[in-house]
Amino acid sequence: MFLVTLTLLVFGTDLRLALLFGAIASAPAPAQTLMVVQQYQARGPPTSLLMSVVALDDAVALIAFGFATAIVNSMNKPGTNILFSISEPFIELIISLVVGAALAFVMMIFLRYFKKASNRISILLAFIFLIIYIADRLHGSPLLACMAMGTLLVNWLDDIEDLTKAAQGMTPPLFIIFFVVSGAGLDFKALSGVGLVGILYITIRV
Repeated sequence: MFLVTLTLLVFGTDLRLALLFGAIASAPAPAQTLMVVQQYQARGPPTSLLMSVVALDDAVALIAFGFATAIVNSMNKPGTNILFSISEPFIELIISLVVGAALAFVMMIFLRYFKKASNRISILLAFIFLIIYIADRLHGSPLLACMAMGTLLVNWLDDIEDLTKAAQGMTPPLFIIFFVVSGAGLDFKALSGVGLVGILYITIRV
């Protein structure tokens, strides 16, 4: 993150834009890693370590982007309290972890009584949509909340392997929906405001 930010500053990029681009640069691409692991049915300590690192990378990238956004907002509004702005990502993180943990424990109660694969998929989808809604309403991060829920399920649910196998069949369409929704937010008109360095950055990032 810091290397990208410094490089952009050397090329004359605005500090605010450089901070945001630096934070975005720290974000990995976990979907491809997950799909490769699932395709080759990879198992073992290296795979478990890889999945943990991918999840932690995502969490760190989200927190870094939250800090960068808070700093940029305070720079755009000189009267803003910088300490309050920087504390916002911490508040968002705490809200997301609490929501994710609370719903994970509730979900485990349902999973204890419903063992059929179709029922478990329905429960999983219902709780994913519920956690996204609650986290968004409380101004938390839906992604971090879902990650918190998944972390607790993996460590506390005895038959997590059965749930994972049942969920693998529905992950490809969910990934497609995720990327379609993400792509729908791309505004090509915004590229005119980032300059030549910004366009080069986006092209190389892709």
